[in-house]
Amino acid sequence: MRYSYHRVIVLVAVCLTSMLSACETPLKGPAFKEVPKPGVQGDKGIVYVFRTDEKSGYVGQKLLALDGKEILDLQDGGFTWLRLEPGSHELSAETRWSKRALFEEYRPPKVRIDVRAGESQYVHLYFGVNVKGQKTSVSIVGETVVPYTEPVVEYSHFMKVVDKERALKILENKLYQPIAQ
Repeated sequence: MRYSYHRVIVLVAVCLTSMLSACETPLKGPAFKEVPKPGVQGDKGIVYVFRTDEKSGYVGQKLLALDGKEILDLQDGGFTWLRLEPGSHELSAETRWSKRALFEEYRPPKVRIDVRAGESQYVHLYFGVNVKGQKTSVSIVGETVVPYTEPVVEYSHFMKVVDKERALKILENKLYQPIAQ
């Protein structure tokens, strides 16, 4: 009986670690400077979306959505562009595993952009993970009390329109992720 509890606990720990570490395949693709840029046509606008994380690989892929429709798993270090009709559009990003299940107050980052014909805009998606310290917890395994420490983590995120000069400095090191058509 004791052996099966141990196996279950190990299995649960492995599953949770896999989910929370959000292992992802390394981002591949051409660098920003190597990718032919979309021409700005008179009847549409271009919106570049790029992502930076404070700790790479910690948060995993983000489901980038345009006006509520998922369009791309945007990874840390990635960027894409959208050719959009003029008007108001909403961009948002959500995790595959919803933090709403863990934190009721969690709201995915989003931004409303006003696309103008013939113009380019730049949207920065950022995720921060700040370790604030350690806390001691206990777990009961069978009849044994097992103390362990775990980090106290604070998550931060934003999605905002940034100016071209700042965006181009950040985009230099980003890799292109095309949107599946």
